[in-house]
Amino acid sequence: MKQSSSSALVLMAMAATSHAATVTFWTLDQAQRTVYFTSNPGSAPMTPVQVSGQKNSTVTFADNWAGNFYAVQSGGQNKPGMLGEVQFSGWLGKTYFDVSAIVDGSDRTNVKQMWPKTGQTPIPR
Repeated sequence: MKQSSSSALVLMAMAATSHAATVTFWTLDQAQRTVYFTSNPGSAPMTPVQVSGQKNSTVTFADNWAGNFYAVQSGGQNKPGMLGEVQFSGWLGKTYFDVSAIVDGSDRTNVKQMWPKTGQTPIPR
């Protein structure tokens, strides 16, 4: 079956009330990707992780980690595209997150969606 150009990497950010700073990377196609992290000042650096369509991959962060991440398909140039951005235990102890097209809005094959782990999936069934 041919994968559409909308197949990409989606993420589930754990709800702030769970007290766990995690993001689960969920690949919707069979491409292998490396996820690179850029920590905000004061947040611990993160090691890149490999993700694929074989299984979901959960990454644990420091409780107050803030920064962004982007994915690069295997064999692709390491340059930021769509960004996943997160602040764990931010203002009022809440977790904030979004997907940003500020760097490269034409990136259609990597980071696409984020939602709370306890929320409803944005993917139609």
